[in-house]
Amino acid sequence: MLPSSVDTIGQYAFNNCFDITQVQMNSNVSTLQNGTFKDCTSMSLISINSAVTYISGMCFRNCSSLTGVSLPSGLTYLGSQAFMDCSGLLNITIPQYVPDIHHQAFKNCTSMQWISYKTGTNISTTAFEGCSSSLVQIPY
Repeated sequence: MLPSSVDTIGQYAFNNCFDITQVQMNSNVSTLQNGTFKDCTSMSLISINSAVTYISGMCFRNCSSLTGVSLPSGLTYLGSQAFMDCSGLLNITIPQYVPDIHHQAFKNCTSMQWISYKTGTNISTTAFEGCSSSLVQIPY
């Protein structure tokens, strides 16, 4: 558990922390900066609190053991390559206030079976590059 005084987790704060298997954020964290958990290849579980509104680029890139993540309903930004190379990720629902699924956000998420997002969400042509051809996209 991160200390309650933490409201932003800085760039590459836990980059290459191979021994992290799970993370539980305090209720004050609202921003995850670039590459916060990049290359945490053993992380299988992350609990993102409801106050998080901003997930920067490459935040979870190459967290290959991550199988699922619940994004907070108040999330408003999900950066480029946020979940790129998360080869274990099975499915995800993008909250309604996220207007864009950016460049390579889910590139090479080869195990992903489905993704759900609000109708009208702008989706980059490379958002799902390298994903399975059987990936089901479910607008809501």
